Amino acid sequence: MPEASLSSTAGGWYESGWTVTCPQHTCTSGIHIPNNISCPEFLSVAWQTVQSLLPFKTSPYLHLGSDERQASHSCFREMAEQRQQSSNNYYDYFDLYEAKLQELFHLQQKDYHDTSSSRSITPQTIVRWENEEKVEYSNRFGSITQCQDCQNLHSKGNTKATTPWFAHLDLYQFQSLYEVYNASFVLSTSQQQQRPLGIVASLGRFGSSSGNNDDNDDRILRLIAFAMGTAAATTIYDMTTFEQVFLETCQKTIQHSKAEQLCHQHETLVEHNYNQHHAQQQARLEKHKELVCKDRTTWEYKKKWKDIIPTLANITGRKKNAAHSETKI
Repeated sequence: MPEASLSSTAGGWYESGWTVTCPQHTCTSGIHIPNNISCPEFLSVAWQTVQSLLPFKTSPYLHLGSDERQASHSCFREMAEQRQQSSNNYYDYFDLYEAKLQELFHLQQKDYHDTSSSRSITPQTIVRWENEEKVEYSNRFGSITQCQDCQNLHSKGNTKATTPWFAHLDLYQFQSLYEVYNASFVLSTSQQQQRPLGIVASLGRFGSSSGNNDDNDDRILRLIAFAMGTAAATTIYDMTTFEQVFLETCQKTIQHSKAEQLCHQHETLVEHNYNQHHAQQQARLEKHKELVCKDRTTWEYKKKWKDIIPTLANITGRKKNAAHSETKI
């Protein structure tokens, strides 16, 4: 299931030039930086971004990121103050943007109505993150919410009593593989009315840890436990039985010379990486804030994009002819 953050919490776009310019917010939090969805030109960029993801779909679902309207307020307010404009209508930005984005896909009549197509895009196949307000806005494009416990997704802002949902399971929140297995089993075998449409397993960012073999082996071990928990079983293993089945599964799955040693010593490796992962996670957050703050508030950032925009113009075909070799910004 490919994912692209098209509106809020779009820090991954910050070098694209499309995010809202809000240096104070950026340096303070380093997160919840929205794209400038009030800019009409960004709508076509968002649409083309989704089009580029469609060939990678292997299921009916597509993830379009967050819908953090309240958390985005300080960024839009800061931008409005810089431009000496009113900042009271930032919710309107989201309302209009979401409606227009949905309309673009509605105009794709063939893909929109052919629900058997892997390229089909409908509100019923779009997943969005649960926001901090715990509100599913009625005009949000995407009727599926991804969260850890969507049964608590209830407030006066929601329009439906029950919300179709995807579960999000951070495999690094567990200190043992049995805990990974148990949590996965409980989610996948819950009562039909409360069962998620799918479970997304999170292992942190690729390349975020040291990248050594211990980190890679730890990820594999956790994924094996997760796969065991989501397999079509009706009875949960106790810890002793789990250990026996896990060792058999592990040795069949890992195809290298140290497989037997790794599978038997998994408890030590998993516990060590659990502690290391959470320490690195906090360090990465602080480093992220520092780097983003520096990039968005220095002349080097502005100069970089002054140099690169003419190149982007060539790539997108915006230059009318070769005689116009200068692009002003």
